[in-house]
Parts: sequence; structure tokens; C-alpha cells
Amino acid sequence: MTSELRLHPEVDKVLRAAGWTPERAVDARQWTDVLVPEGYRFSPAAEAMLTRFGGLSIEPPPRPELSVQCDRFDFDPIGSASGELDRFEEWERFAGRELAPVGAVADWILCADEEGQLYIGSHGELEVLGPLGRALEYLCLGRGEPRSLGREQE
Repeated sequence: MTSELRLHPEVDKVLRAAGWTPERAVDARQWTDVLVPEGYRFSPAAEAMLTRFGGLSIEPPPRPELSVQCDRFDFDPIGSASGELDRFEEWERFAGRELAPVGAVADWILCADEEGQLYIGSHGELEVLGPLGRALEYLCLGRGEPRSLGREQE
């Protein structure tokens, strides 16, 4: 993940309302120190994402043009992923990449790969949201469409 993040102006506004600033930096160890002993692995890109956004809870504003509104999401991987390592192993098979938890949106867990791409996974399904800037447009503004990478066969 590059140090400069280009955000859509509306995404920037939503993130700032949640307390984010471009200079924001928190210690990612408050999450990684809990989850690494469970078996999770955090790439430098995932750690950078937690350093930049960890602990934030983002409430996207209502958007009248959307038939389905954007859900609140947060960057708290402990609350969403502790005890869920078996799901990550399955999602990593779908993605063909190592994934680290970074937060949650509704009943979905947000994960990041080693390149800083965001994914959402839930109950045997994984979707890719894409690079961080594009993923945040989807999460904050409802723009774009996740791409399904796999679904568990029932």
C-alpha cells in the first residue's frame, strides 16, 4: 500500500466525520498482538491499513439515489475475526492470497491482502472490493460492485 492515498472527495468527508485525518497513525499492535497468537498473519499492507484506520467506526450518510443504503463499518479486527481463523483459511483458498482481518461491515468481515486490496467475507463466501480507494468508495458511497471469488458448496 502506498503512503499516499487518493480518496474521492465525498469519501474523504465521510472518513473525516469519523475522526480520520491523512496524518492519523495508531499502533497496529493493539490488534496484531491479540490476533497473531490465534494464527493470523499480517502483511505490511494490512498493518499499514490498521495504522491508518484502526479503531475507526464509519457511518456512511444516507444516499437517496441508492435503493440499498451503505452499512456502518469499522476497522476493529478483534471484534470481527477473533476465533474465526478457519474462515480465513477457506477465504485464502478462494483468493489465492494471504488475508488479514482489518474490520467488519454488517455480518461481513473486512480483510486485506499483501497488496492492500480489501475483501469482504461471510459464511463461506468471499468478495473482492479492490484497492483501498475504490473499496472505500463502495463502502462509503455505494459505488462499484464487489466481485465474488468463491462460495462454499452446500
